[in-house]
Amino acid sequence: MPDYAEYNEAIANLEATNFEVDYIITHAAPEDTMCMFHPRHEKKYPLNNFLEWVRKNTKYKHWYFGHLPVDEDLWRNQTALWFDVRNIEISESVDN
Repeated sequence: MPDYAEYNEAIANLEATNFEVDYIITHAAPEDTMCMFHPRHEKKYPLNNFLEWVRKNTKYKHWYFGHLPVDEDLWRNQTALWFDVRNIEISESVDN
């Protein structure tokens, strides 16, 4: 699990892009998405709740995560990947 320094680093990185990124790639899913698959999922996991905060505050093209044992396109431009592999387009930044 991430510690507070890692959460703060994630927030700083998002702030540097004005909370706008092409892709988010994580192992875990935001809390609302986890509840779709596990309705009785206890909302005590700080990481899922943090990722839910990221979802609500970040503009992204697509979010890929691998926590669930399914390959499925979900809602809110999110995809669970278990065995599937996807190609992603990476846009060139003028700052690179």
